[in-house]
Amino acid sequence: MRRWSAIVVLLLAGEGLAYFLMPGLRLSPGGPAAPRAAVAIPVIATDVRRADVRIFLTGLGTVKALNSVLVKSRVDGQIMKIQFSEDQDVHAGDVLVEIDPRPYQAALNQAQANKLRDQALLENARLDLNRSTRLAVSGRVSSQ
Repeated sequence: MRRWSAIVVLLLAGEGLAYFLMPGLRLSPGGPAAPRAAVAIPVIATDVRRADVRIFLTGLGTVKALNSVLVKSRVDGQIMKIQFSEDQDVHAGDVLVEIDPRPYQAALNQAQANKLRDQALLENARLDLNRSTRLAVSGRVSSQ
């Protein structure tokens, strides 16, 4: 009997504590609360028309392109101008990026100058050969 009375006292103490600590659990004296009146929402009438409806979904995730490509340049250099924008369709042969041409122009000019120098040296060597051949035939210099 003492055991049951202790359990009843503990249950009553728990209900009293819950009553004071959680005011949302209290019942109103008039019974259940009456439903509130709905807030009026303004309605606007317009003509019916067909149009696309944008749907935006927000959430966490990863988006992958249906097709992607790895672009490798044939030469290295400083990028001067990018000829495409994101989400733009590009086709084979389209110019995507302009690289600074000045280092390559300088290398071309140097190679052309070296070619002209080598041609001048070749012409001088031919003149020396002709002169030495004529002198060797006439016996004025040794044939070596």
